[in-house]
Amino acid sequence: LREGIELADPERSEDWRALYEFFWQLDDFPQALVALERAIELLRDPSTADLLLLADTLVEAGELERAREVAGRLDEGYRDLVLGRIQLERGDLEAARASLRAGIRVWPNNPVARLLLGRIEAKSGRLEEALNEYIEAYRIDYGHSNQNPEKTDSAKEVARIQFALGAYEQA
Repeated sequence: LREGIELADPERSEDWRALYEFFWQLDDFPQALVALERAIELLRDPSTADLLLLADTLVEAGELERAREVAGRLDEGYRDLVLGRIQLERGDLEAARASLRAGIRVWPNNPVARLLLGRIEAKSGRLEEALNEYIEAYRIDYGHSNQNPEKTDSAKEVARIQFALGAYEQA
């Protein structure tokens, strides 16, 4: 796939983005990162979404300092979302919670941030708060449009929390 993309003249960002998606699906984050960085290099002016995706991939690839550098290129709020992800990866739950909450003020319908907040609350033993965040992530991301809502991360977490709270029918 890469050789075919490199033969194109001129190279196209969307081809590299497709290669990124391929590697992401394989959980090969280092290769996904290489493809995404090339896709972004070919853009004149990367969007906030491009930079958020790059930062997310850097975190997945374990390159937290580089992710922090990308976060520095983002506006407040979006930067907080990336910093929250980094802090969570480092195990600093309180800082991650604060950063993600600040990011949600700018992007309240971000299901990933809600899912991460749910994980933080669950790890902190705050099951009701975790449940609320997981339900919100589910509502945002899947709502009525998902064909298999029971197979989503947020749905599984909602069921897990409800079971822990003794709400067996809801689980």
